[in-house]
Amino acid sequence: MTKSRRRSSLRRRPFLIIPIVILLVAIFLIIGHFYKKPVVDDDTDISQDTTTSMPSAQTFESNNDDKQTIQNEGEDPNQLEIITGSITTARVSGDNFIIRLSLDQFLSSGTCELTMQSDASSYQATAQIVTSAATSTCEGFDIPLSNLSSGKWAYSIEIYSGSKTGLILGEASI
Repeated sequence: MTKSRRRSSLRRRPFLIIPIVILLVAIFLIIGHFYKKPVVDDDTDISQDTTTSMPSAQTFESNNDDKQTIQNEGEDPNQLEIITGSITTARVSGDNFIIRLSLDQFLSSGTCELTMQSDASSYQATAQIVTSAATSTCEGFDIPLSNLSSGKWAYSIEIYSGSKTGLILGEASI
Protein backbone atom coordinates (compact mmCIF):
# COMPACT_ATOMS: atom_id res chain seq x y z
CA MET A 1 0.00 0.00 0.00
CA THR A 2 2.83 2.38 0.63
CA LYS A 3 4.19 1.77 -2.87
CA SER A 4 0.93 2.76 -4.53
CA ARG A 5 0.62 5.93 -2.39
CA ARG A 6 4.14 6.95 -3.38
CA ARG A 7 3.40 6.40 -7.05
CA SER A 8 0.15 8.36 -6.95
CA SER A 9 1.77 11.25 -5.06
CA LEU A 10 4.58 11.35 -7.64
CA ARG A 11 2.04 11.51 -10.44
CA ARG A 12 0.33 14.53 -8.85
CA ARG A 13 3.52 16.61 -8.46
CA PRO A 14 3.77 17.62 -12.13
CA PHE A 15 0.34 19.19 -11.81
CA LEU A 16 1.70 21.37 -9.00
CA ILE A 17 4.86 22.30 -10.92
CA ILE A 18 3.04 23.45 -14.08
CA PRO A 19 1.00 26.23 -12.37
CA ILE A 20 4.12 27.42 -10.55
CA VAL A 21 6.07 27.63 -13.83
CA ILE A 22 3.20 29.50 -15.52
CA LEU A 23 3.05 31.93 -12.59
CA LEU A 24 6.81 32.61 -12.79
CA VAL A 25 6.66 33.20 -16.55
CA ALA A 26 3.75 35.63 -16.07
CA ILE A 27 5.71 37.54 -13.41
CA PHE A 28 8.76 37.84 -15.69
CA LEU A 29 6.59 39.05 -18.57
CA ILE A 30 4.96 41.70 -16.39
CA ILE A 31 8.32 42.88 -15.06
CA GLY A 32 9.75 42.88 -18.60
CA HIS A 33 6.87 45.06 -19.79
CA PHE A 34 7.90 47.83 -17.41
CA TYR A 35 11.62 47.61 -18.22
CA LYS A 36 11.62 47.58 -22.03
CA LYS A 37 14.88 48.18 -23.85
CA PRO A 38 14.96 50.75 -26.67
CA VAL A 39 13.97 49.36 -30.07
CA VAL A 40 16.78 49.18 -32.61
CA ASP A 41 15.99 49.37 -36.33
CA ASP A 42 17.33 46.12 -37.80
CA ASP A 43 17.36 47.68 -41.28
CA THR A 44 20.27 49.91 -40.41
CA ASP A 45 23.57 48.52 -41.60
CA ILE A 46 26.57 50.74 -40.95
CA SER A 47 29.59 49.44 -42.80
CA GLN A 48 32.96 51.04 -43.41
CA ASP A 49 32.03 54.67 -43.61
CA THR A 50 34.00 57.79 -42.95
CA THR A 51 32.21 59.37 -40.04
CA THR A 52 33.04 62.65 -38.41
CA SER A 53 31.90 62.81 -34.81
CA MET A 54 29.87 65.94 -34.34
CA PRO A 55 28.80 67.73 -31.18
CA SER A 56 25.55 66.95 -29.47
CA ALA A 57 22.74 69.48 -29.28
CA GLN A 58 19.69 69.84 -27.11
CA THR A 59 16.32 71.37 -28.06
CA PHE A 60 13.97 72.97 -25.57
CA GLU A 61 10.82 75.08 -25.72
CA SER A 62 10.76 78.50 -24.10
CA ASN A 63 7.72 80.28 -22.68
CA ASN A 64 7.04 82.02 -26.00
CA ASP A 65 6.79 78.63 -27.81
CA ASP A 66 9.97 79.23 -29.87
CA LYS A 67 12.20 76.21 -30.23
CA GLN A 68 15.86 76.92 -29.65
CA THR A 69 18.87 74.67 -30.07
CA ILE A 70 21.57 74.83 -27.42
CA GLN A 71 25.00 73.59 -28.42
CA ASN A 72 26.29 71.34 -25.63
CA GLU A 73 29.86 70.85 -26.78
CA GLY A 74 32.14 71.44 -29.75
CA GLU A 75 31.45 73.44 -32.87
CA ASP A 76 28.00 74.06 -34.31
CA PRO A 77 27.95 71.74 -37.38
CA ASN A 78 25.98 74.36 -39.33
CA GLN A 79 28.92 76.78 -38.97
CA LEU A 80 31.48 74.38 -40.47
CA GLU A 81 33.07 75.20 -43.83
CA ILE A 82 32.47 71.67 -45.13
CA ILE A 83 29.46 69.36 -45.17
CA THR A 84 29.90 66.34 -42.93
CA GLY A 85 27.88 63.17 -42.50
CA SER A 86 27.94 59.39 -42.56
CA ILE A 87 26.61 56.36 -44.40
CA THR A 88 23.72 54.85 -42.45
CA THR A 89 22.88 51.99 -44.84
CA ALA A 90 24.84 50.31 -47.62
CA ARG A 91 23.47 46.88 -48.46
CA VAL A 92 21.72 44.68 -51.01
CA SER A 93 17.94 44.73 -50.67
CA GLY A 94 15.96 42.69 -53.19
CA ASP A 95 17.22 43.54 -56.69
CA ASN A 96 18.91 46.78 -55.58
CA PHE A 97 22.00 47.95 -53.78
CA ILE A 98 20.79 50.74 -51.49
CA ILE A 99 22.82 53.54 -49.96
CA ARG A 100 21.43 55.95 -47.36
CA LEU A 101 23.28 58.68 -45.54
CA SER A 102 22.76 61.32 -42.90
CA LEU A 103 24.21 64.81 -43.11
CA ASP A 104 25.14 66.68 -39.94
CA GLN A 105 24.02 70.10 -41.18
CA PHE A 106 20.67 71.64 -42.00
CA LEU A 107 20.83 72.28 -45.76
CA SER A 108 17.82 73.78 -47.51
CA SER A 109 18.81 72.51 -50.97
CA GLY A 110 21.58 70.84 -52.94
CA THR A 111 22.63 67.60 -54.59
CA CYS A 112 24.43 64.39 -53.72
CA GLU A 113 26.50 62.80 -56.49
CA LEU A 114 27.34 59.11 -56.14
CA THR A 115 30.28 57.58 -58.00
CA MET A 116 30.94 53.83 -57.65
CA GLN A 117 34.15 52.21 -58.96
CA SER A 118 35.15 48.57 -59.33
CA ASP A 119 38.04 46.98 -61.20
CA ALA A 120 35.86 46.47 -64.29
CA SER A 121 33.31 49.30 -64.34
CA SER A 122 31.80 52.39 -62.76
CA TYR A 123 28.35 53.76 -61.96
CA GLN A 124 27.09 57.30 -61.30
CA ALA A 125 23.84 58.72 -59.92
CA THR A 126 22.54 61.99 -58.48
CA ALA A 127 19.99 62.63 -55.71
CA GLN A 128 18.55 65.78 -54.18
CA ILE A 129 19.12 66.88 -50.59
CA VAL A 130 16.08 66.48 -48.31
CA THR A 131 15.76 68.50 -45.10
CA SER A 132 14.47 67.38 -41.74
CA ALA A 133 14.04 69.29 -38.47
CA ALA A 134 17.72 69.93 -37.70
CA THR A 135 19.73 67.95 -40.27
CA SER A 136 19.53 66.83 -43.87
CA THR A 137 19.93 63.72 -45.95
CA CYS A 138 20.03 62.68 -49.58
CA GLU A 139 16.95 61.14 -51.17
CA GLY A 140 18.93 57.91 -51.23
CA PHE A 141 20.34 55.70 -53.93
CA ASP A 142 18.63 52.50 -55.15
CA ILE A 143 21.02 51.00 -57.70
CA PRO A 144 19.71 48.02 -59.69
CA LEU A 145 22.05 45.06 -59.25
CA SER A 146 21.92 44.59 -63.03
CA ASN A 147 24.05 47.78 -63.25
CA LEU A 148 26.72 46.44 -60.89
CA SER A 149 29.03 43.49 -61.39
CA SER A 150 29.94 41.17 -58.53
CA GLY A 151 32.99 42.10 -56.53
CA LYS A 152 34.39 44.91 -54.44
CA TRP A 153 33.20 48.46 -55.08
CA ALA A 154 34.54 51.75 -53.70
CA TYR A 155 32.11 54.63 -53.69
CA SER A 156 32.15 58.33 -52.99
CA ILE A 157 29.29 60.73 -52.46
CA GLU A 158 30.00 64.39 -53.13
CA ILE A 159 27.54 66.78 -51.52
CA TYR A 160 26.95 70.29 -52.89
CA SER A 161 24.84 72.97 -51.20
CA GLY A 162 25.44 76.63 -51.98
CA SER A 163 29.12 77.33 -51.44
CA LYS A 164 29.63 74.30 -49.16
CA THR A 165 30.79 70.87 -50.29
CA GLY A 166 31.46 67.57 -48.59
CA LEU A 167 32.71 64.08 -49.40
CA ILE A 168 31.69 60.75 -47.86
CA LEU A 169 33.54 57.55 -48.80
CA GLY A 170 32.66 53.88 -48.47
CA GLU A 171 33.29 50.35 -49.74
CA ALA A 172 30.95 47.46 -50.48
CA SER A 173 31.11 43.88 -51.71
CA ILE A 174 28.37 42.84 -54.07
